[in-house]
Amino acid sequence: MEIVAKSERSVFQATGRVEYGYHMSTIKKIVRKIEDSITIISFLAMTLVVFWSVLCRYVLKIPFTMGEELARYLMIYSIYFGVSIGVRKGSHLGIKAFVDMLPQKVYVVVEKIEAFATALMFAILFVLSIQMVLQFKSTGQVSTMMRIPMYIVYLALPIGFAMSIFHSVENIVEKFRKEGDL
Repeated sequence: MEIVAKSERSVFQATGRVEYGYHMSTIKKIVRKIEDSITIISFLAMTLVVFWSVLCRYVLKIPFTMGEELARYLMIYSIYFGVSIGVRKGSHLGIKAFVDMLPQKVYVVVEKIEAFATALMFAILFVLSIQMVLQFKSTGQVSTMMRIPMYIVYLALPIGFAMSIFHSVENIVEKFRKEGDL
């Protein structure tokens, strides 16, 4: 006896076994909320910091010395979390004009190769960014004005790349499911 739940790809069987899709659906929702929230909050905070810096400099005639630095670090978080959102939505640049001219069978193969190459690229970037963060942590370097450890600033890179890997793997699974290979 099978009971079909309303969430995407979730099937509970009488044996108590839960299929892959149910857990992935929950994880995907959590990851999406986290990355959307961090991207929106960091972008809005960056906008407010820049606005306050301009207001302080030109209207109030007082310096807001850490404004530029804070805005830069918030931009770093916005960018790297935004990259993972772009991977999730498939909105990054590609050479579609050439690929769209290929025959359907070749197109499917090229699309799968592209998905694997993208996941591999993000995995390499993830490893390199972890090494960079560990190097910043070992040196104890802090930011000039705010005096926060630089490794905290650059943690955005491995986190963003890890989420990009997650979405790349998600895209690979979807491409193979679409073709019936999984």
